Amino acid sequence: MKKHNFILFCFLVIACSSPEVKETSFSLNFFDRLPGKWQLDKSTTIEQWEKDGELYKATVSKPLGKEWLVIERIRLIKREGEIFYEAAVRGQNKEKPVPFRLIESGNDKVVFENKTHDFPQKITYQFISDDRLLATIEGMMNGKTEKIDFKYSRIRAAQND
Repeated sequence: MKKHNFILFCFLVIACSSPEVKETSFSLNFFDRLPGKWQLDKSTTIEQWEKDGELYKATVSKPLGKEWLVIERIRLIKREGEIFYEAAVRGQNKEKPVPFRLIESGNDKVVFENKTHDFPQKITYQFISDDRLLATIEGMMNGKTEKIDFKYSRIRAAQND
């Protein structure tokens, strides 16, 4: 009986450490906190996240006169068992999405990477609190390591009126 319990225990440890389990807990603990409007500190730029079924997506926009100019479209997708952050930026890469593979995840922080991209090669999102989000892009640019922080505050529904 003890041998069977040990085998069952080993099976559960292996099963719980599989990538599928990590992605599921990641989605529930991090992604589900993203939806909503986030305003870049000291700016009028808005990053608005929404969940559409299994897909998370965002638009980054800023006011241009009476209209809003979309400067970036982001999708968080699952492909071949992995999670990717795809960013299509206005005026860059013929506005085609650039994929960044999830390399680290936790309750409050995710890191995506694409070592072959010119800049950035790494994108990090970290919750400072439920209403504060830090996005960081980093990598090599012109032979130097560069890092740029974007600090966001959540815009609550009452603030939109």
